[in-house]
Amino acid sequence: VFAAIVLWLFVSYTEDDLMDVNIKSIEVQYIGERELMSKGLMVIDKQSVPNASVKIRGRRSDLISVMGGVSARVDLSKIDAEGTHDVSPVFDIPSSAVYISKKNTQSIKLNVAKIAEKTVDVVVVQENNSKNKTFLVESVAEVQEMKIFGEKNDIENVDCAYLYVDVSAVLEAEELMVKPVFETSDRKMVAFQNDVSTQMPEIKVNNNIYHKKTVDVNVELPKMDSHKYSVSMVSQNFDKIEVGVTDADQDFDEITVDFDDVEVIEQGKQKYLLELEVPNGIYLPENNRFIEVEIDVEKYLERITNTQEAE
Repeated sequence: VFAAIVLWLFVSYTEDDLMDVNIKSIEVQYIGERELMSKGLMVIDKQSVPNASVKIRGRRSDLISVMGGVSARVDLSKIDAEGTHDVSPVFDIPSSAVYISKKNTQSIKLNVAKIAEKTVDVVVVQENNSKNKTFLVESVAEVQEMKIFGEKNDIENVDCAYLYVDVSAVLEAEELMVKPVFETSDRKMVAFQNDVSTQMPEIKVNNNIYHKKTVDVNVELPKMDSHKYSVSMVSQNFDKIEVGVTDADQDFDEITVDFDDVEVIEQGKQKYLLELEVPNGIYLPENNRFIEVEIDVEKYLERITNTQEAE
């Protein structure tokens, strides 16, 4: 019995007979997408497209050599309208000694939609700024907005394109290419369900460096009729601020802020948010350009006296 089993195994594996094998779970590849996009169309819901299957025939040794190399593709270039399309897959086998005996997957349903377009702002976000002990770094994007293209429901959730730049180790002026991160209005990264394309996969960011310098903040009180009103400072949320200068020895020790842009100055104690005036050649990060100031405005009492009655 043992000898018979050994003989049977020997014959089975030495005789290279023809046989059929089902290849399943073949991921579908797409060709002609550029032509489809040129028509303003795109395939959506790709994740729901099932894998393809095919039966191939050949000798055992040839089948073993191609088992992992069978692929399936569909041509999108002939699609001219949105909607659902049945497309026949083409199977590729990396050997002329193996052929298809049966297409288990005859057609694949594809959902095609119009490509939507949206313009979003580009915002640079600096990371680890406080870790740079030597310089203040100004990061400026090459563009202020960009266009994105994709399925309507995907891109309508995008509020802004953020460029995250780590400035902790920036010690000289430099250019970086940064990939944008698309986020919602509440600063959550958008999880796209379909392909989204952009005008530019990466955006150039220029990092400019400035020497750090701490200067005083001088608040100029509003100009009001001194014969009618008394204006006094109650508080300001900081009286010094760190700015960037091009020369460490630059003669600059004060930055001012005034009430010129405030349309109405109310009586009593009121708080105002004022923008600091940044001179040319001085760098102040955007998120540090406002100061909260509380002032007290009192109106003088007027007393009219009758001189004759008084006499």
